[in-house]
Amino acid sequence: MIGLIGRVDSQRIALPVTLVETVLPMIEIAPLPKSPRPVAGLINLRGRAVPVIDLRRQLFRRATRPTPEMLLVVTADRHRRFALAMDAVEGVAELADEAVPAALPGVASAPGGLIYLYEPGALLEPGEEARLAAALAGHPAGVAAH
Repeated sequence: MIGLIGRVDSQRIALPVTLVETVLPMIEIAPLPKSPRPVAGLINLRGRAVPVIDLRRQLFRRATRPTPEMLLVVTADRHRRFALAMDAVEGVAELADEAVPAALPGVASAPGGLIYLYEPGALLEPGEEARLAAALAGHPAGVAAH
């Protein structure tokens, strides 16, 4: 897998580069009432409301306030587009199949330590997906454009 390598706190993560649309500097995130816990809110990306997942909330179960130094990695698969809030993006790397041990699926060894592999579409549980869909359905389209 060729992955975009990012960092949240001290944890390195990889996302399939084929699902990454763009990387943006942090912008204002509008609240999304009744959204699931990992969702920090919405951004307006070229006229489309995009949910922002706070990876710190999702991975470590603690929320953080976005800072100007953080980045938004916009991903899309055939079901949904997300912006993932990260502390840094280190670059793109090829993670060879042998770097992913069978005993630890979702983890690759790489220079500098372990990298956790994530599929953006699998970051929310089915119940969270349903709550997000309901929150989006009830949200007005008034998110400032970027």
